[in-house]
Amino acid sequence: MVAIFAAACATSKKTELETTPESGAIDTLNVIAVPVGLNLDRDPGPDSFSVKVYANTAEQPKGIPIKKGTLEILTFDGTFFGRTNLPPLLRTWTFDSAKLEPYKFKAHIGIGYEFTLGWGTNKPTHTLMSIAARYISPSGQVITSRPSAVTVFDK
Repeated sequence: MVAIFAAACATSKKTELETTPESGAIDTLNVIAVPVGLNLDRDPGPDSFSVKVYANTAEQPKGIPIKKGTLEILTFDGTFFGRTNLPPLLRTWTFDSAKLEPYKFKAHIGIGYEFTLGWGTNKPTHTLMSIAARYISPSGQVITSRPSAVTVFDK
């Protein structure tokens, strides 16, 4: 009976190790967005948003620097709540890891990246828009954050 239990534990651990990401690899992205659209030009109404992105590993709960790969910021027209289909993609901004330094900051919760981005002609048509981040590792592994909603008042 003891031999069967020991074998089961070993099998369980081996399966667990096989499914965890490689040591030190980014496995989670978290986004924190300013909850309302920003007006940064002279025209009335919002035209941009601000978001902070934190990358984490299984070993490190605090945000870590993105040293390799690509970080993307995605905006969607509407929210994901209560939908069966994705809301329409408005725009994607792509940042190679070598170009992230100007956006990097250090906080109590670790290293993060702060972006204030204008949506240009890809203006949201709904009261809410969604913002997400996506990391693409050099090996092609894709990690996507949960989306964050931003209220867009245009009155």
